[in-house]
Amino acid sequence: MDTYLLNISTTNLIGQPTHDFTINYTHIQLNPNKDYVLGLKNYSLWYSWFNVSSENNNNNFRYSRDNGATYSTLIIPDGNYSLDNLNTKINALIFTDGGVKNSIVFSANYNTLRVELTLASGYQVDFIANNSLKSLLGFDSFIYTSPFTSAPNPANITNSVDAININCSLLNSSQNLLNDTPSQTLIQFVPSTSVGSNLAAQVSQITFLPITNSGNINSMRIFITDQNLNILNLNGENVSISLVLQAV
Repeated sequence: MDTYLLNISTTNLIGQPTHDFTINYTHIQLNPNKDYVLGLKNYSLWYSWFNVSSENNNNNFRYSRDNGATYSTLIIPDGNYSLDNLNTKINALIFTDGGVKNSIVFSANYNTLRVELTLASGYQVDFIANNSLKSLLGFDSFIYTSPFTSAPNPANITNSVDAININCSLLNSSQNLLNDTPSQTLIQFVPSTSVGSNLAAQVSQITFLPITNSGNINSMRIFITDQNLNILNLNGENVSISLVLQAV
């Protein structure tokens, strides 16, 4: 055959993460005298990666409510938080820990693109630890004690995930570049919906890319990354894609 439609789903995937998996094939027999290209027809995946997690090493929040005499370390549950959500969760944890809600407030200043920190009397925030939220919120490694502080650096609330790449191991990486780095990306897109939603699209104009294989295809790896080709953990949520493989 000169054309194959490859429908791929992780629904019944066993023993592999849904964001990085390999499909084995027994029926794809390519003509060794022809060149083949691969294109993405449609995709469906979930906005399910976390910006705060133990895996990201940024889920600890250390604070004091007695002017630094003692400190408490709070563990923020793994999740994908907006700044408002994160502020609400931190204050709920502070309240459970015996503190007063809204004694520590993180808010956005959209004019300066900075996060602002407001502290009640006696409260301090310790951002020295490596596993803190400092990079996400734009703060330095420092113990903040002033009633008001504007973060010295821009916020990075997405944890540097600004676009999604769907990648396939069949692609010829020498003809597929991320800046000047070889890649195997079928498509890159920017999520336009909210956290927890389905990211799905029918590709209106398929871009066909050359593959490296000649003869039979025995397996194919699909992996989801951010725009810098870092693997993106979808936390077990399913992926479905359709590919078109054809001779040229």
